[in-house]
Amino acid sequence: MFETIITHSGLAHPDDFLSCCVLLNKYPTIETIQRVDVVDEEKLLNYKEAIIVDIGGDYNCVRLFDHHHDPHLHCSLILILIDKFGYDIDFLLSIPEIQYIDLQDRYGVKKAQEIMNISSPLINLIEYSILRWFSREVVIMHRNTLELLKEIGKQFLKYIDDLHKEDEKLMNSSTKLFKTKHGSIIYNPYTTFNITILNKLIPDLIGVIHQSDRDYNLINIVQINSNPYFQPAMITKILTPVFLHKTGFLAVVKREDLSKINVFDLVGGE
Repeated sequence: MFETIITHSGLAHPDDFLSCCVLLNKYPTIETIQRVDVVDEEKLLNYKEAIIVDIGGDYNCVRLFDHHHDPHLHCSLILILIDKFGYDIDFLLSIPEIQYIDLQDRYGVKKAQEIMNISSPLINLIEYSILRWFSREVVIMHRNTLELLKEIGKQFLKYIDDLHKEDEKLMNSSTKLFKTKHGSIIYNPYTTFNITILNKLIPDLIGVIHQSDRDYNLINIVQINSNPYFQPAMITKILTPVFLHKTGFLAVVKREDLSKINVFDLVGGE
């Protein structure tokens, strides 16, 4: 069983950092993370207890996870998520943050932003601080530190799983996607969506109509990102809601009143 993760020294990136964090969740026997300048062939062949990440010039789906020798390979994190955790490549690349990590590590920041059509983001100070610390480490073997990295990996994996659950809800036959010239509206009165995650899966989302998380017999009509083209408050022209938020972003109606609602009657704005 694996006892060590070996990755490269110098400047750390989200790719190698998160790879280490998720591997700690996969293999509780790992007791050390080593950050080295090079990995020679002898170490690759003889150090069977080590997983080698983002260094070494080889990839074999088992313990060698470098991608730099082959421009067609995705970054080490994606290779590990596929081979060790069974995630689907298309699903992983549908997550903008993971797609950006992959492109950034393979082609550099400028090219990644160009491909994803995004401008230079503000520096994420949490990410910057953690990677700055990780970059300065040579050997990590303190149990408390490893547990902290393991917890980061655990929460990262949970985030991916939460995305996957919401993606499955979108694929459910009860879910309807209404397209308007202003954006998309999701309709499913039989499930409750995680709107924060749903917003990431559907970038042009303007509204959600779904089951209340408090009462099966209530339906929430929610405006997304304060988008003026979806107006839950317009429900008052059709029926009396159970609740209407003062700002108008949320209306709650009885399930029995759904038949009175035409989704497009809630689309308005200038």
